[in-house]
Amino acid sequence: MGSLLLVVAWHLIAVRDKPRLEKIAAELVATREFFYAPSPNHAGTKLLYAETTENGVSGYFVDVDSGDRKSLFDADQTHLLAKPFLGWSPDDALFAFVNSAPGEKISICDGKSGAALATLPSKSVAEGVWLSDEAFVYRNNSQDLTLIRKSGDKWSASALIAKKPANQPTNAIAASPANGRGTTVRRAPVVTATNAIATNRGRTATQRTPAVPATNTIAANGTRTAVRRAPTAPVQNLVAISKTSVAWQQGNALWKYDLGSDAPAKIWESTTNTLLNFCFSGERNAFTLHCASAAGEFVFDLYPAFIWRDERITSFEPIQPPEGAIIHSNTLKFIRGGLGYAYLARSPTFDATVIKPDSNSVPIQLTWSAGVDMDSLAANDNHVYATGSPTNGPLNIWDYDVKAGSLSTVVSGREQPFKYAGIATSANEETTNADGETVVYHLWPPVNFVAGRKYPLVISFNGVRWRPQEGCVPDAGCFLASLNDIPSNYGDVVAVYQAAIQHPGIDAHRVYIMGASGGANLSGYFLQERPELWRGAVLLSPVGFPDPSQLKAARILIDSGSGDQYLKQAGGIPLLTKFQDSAAAAGIPVTLSINPRASHVYRSKIAQEERVQQIMEFLSGE
Repeated sequence: MGSLLLVVAWHLIAVRDKPRLEKIAAELVATREFFYAPSPNHAGTKLLYAETTENGVSGYFVDVDSGDRKSLFDADQTHLLAKPFLGWSPDDALFAFVNSAPGEKISICDGKSGAALATLPSKSVAEGVWLSDEAFVYRNNSQDLTLIRKSGDKWSASALIAKKPANQPTNAIAASPANGRGTTVRRAPVVTATNAIATNRGRTATQRTPAVPATNTIAANGTRTAVRRAPTAPVQNLVAISKTSVAWQQGNALWKYDLGSDAPAKIWESTTNTLLNFCFSGERNAFTLHCASAAGEFVFDLYPAFIWRDERITSFEPIQPPEGAIIHSNTLKFIRGGLGYAYLARSPTFDATVIKPDSNSVPIQLTWSAGVDMDSLAANDNHVYATGSPTNGPLNIWDYDVKAGSLSTVVSGREQPFKYAGIATSANEETTNADGETVVYHLWPPVNFVAGRKYPLVISFNGVRWRPQEGCVPDAGCFLASLNDIPSNYGDVVAVYQAAIQHPGIDAHRVYIMGASGGANLSGYFLQERPELWRGAVLLSPVGFPDPSQLKAARILIDSGSGDQYLKQAGGIPLLTKFQDSAAAAGIPVTLSINPRASHVYRSKIAQEERVQQIMEFLSGE
């Protein structure tokens, strides 16, 4: 398999067809597991994306029409970044990304071929934005803003805002009016559900809102218009205003900086609502803001005073998620220059991408039967991208063309149809817990289910999302019942157990519980608290363990990475072997698999294949 896998077991598992299981595991893990959100160019003709590989994560540049792709970077598990892709220049001529090893650096590449044109050293880059094809601004995790600029054939980096002389106050924040006159920067009034004026977004502003001067404003002296205490909230959401201006969010305030000016200027702030996200339209010379209040989430347009002299807020529009669903945390992306938006919605029974092209359009809902990656949403002017599966099986990167109203695959999750593995179709099921609350779970039958036979059941906490380590359970000849997440009410697990064993094909005496990370710890809790329910357990990357003397399980599988940082903090591999020895003394055989290629979360394809094979062999031993 390409790596040594330490397997210590007190009980030898009888596997009826190990070569076949190895082939199934190889096929399931060969599917692409996409990592990070993709980064499309403005035209929708090129895309940057990342996927897990044999040793970690690799990034690619792909031509959407031809499918041709070019490798950009390879990162092992110890050098993964929060966000490697730094966007495209306004004309799509260039793009940038961060390569984390050896030594972090920013690569600037040709937008047509993907060829690297320049590299610059960097440190802890968090996000970036292009101002033009010759200027780029990025922020690092230390909140430093850096300007990368092209002069001739060379690119160079410098601090975006130059340090001031020692005699200048460090908390000076100066406004920089577009008209050059000393105009006080003003705080915009708060938009709420009760005082908003509902208009069609995108039309001419219909209401002029009086500006409220900031209480700490000092009268302009001809060169500096206002002095304020420096903001302390973190910088995020860099947005280009022009070739020479960049805006960002700090807490509930918007700031901007004009290249060459003395300091940033605050252009808007909310005192009661929470600012979540924003964009800027150069065509309309307006910001579109995404905010939240106790009444829900909403968007509206802000025509700023530094452009329009008089600040105006218009086009308030509440966001209405599908019935029974919620907007997944901060996933909203703007399209069509802020006239429309898209976001990911979650409900107990489905995941969906919701697209609203403009205020007059009926929302478009794309439902993902096998789940969607909640960190995958990306958009440009007329395209919305998501990593999901509308049917059961591996996830693809999809492109919804807003103008054409069509959905197509950009990058497939599997290169070839499965030859050995099968895909089971899940059903949404409901039951009621002891408190009378509805509990939703998803039930997959064995791939080769035969009516009249009894099969083992595995209960897990992965929701509807397809992944190889859960997708292999039906291929191992078991039912899989999956809760949407680790439940806050532990009675939900018992309710699912009691409901699922009523299925005529499930053997109530062969029920397993399976979880990864926190789910593994919860599985251990149920092994101890309700020992009579379980024949065994599959614990993936556990950190805590139950008391073996309190268990009735017949067998347990533990799969963990030797580089698991959380396990090391808890006691390391000796903690695993101690549990194994204690369980053996209690008459419970524990198969212990320690993978030298993995940490707490498995990213390596080789490590994932070994884990999936271990799960299938363990469950097939039934």
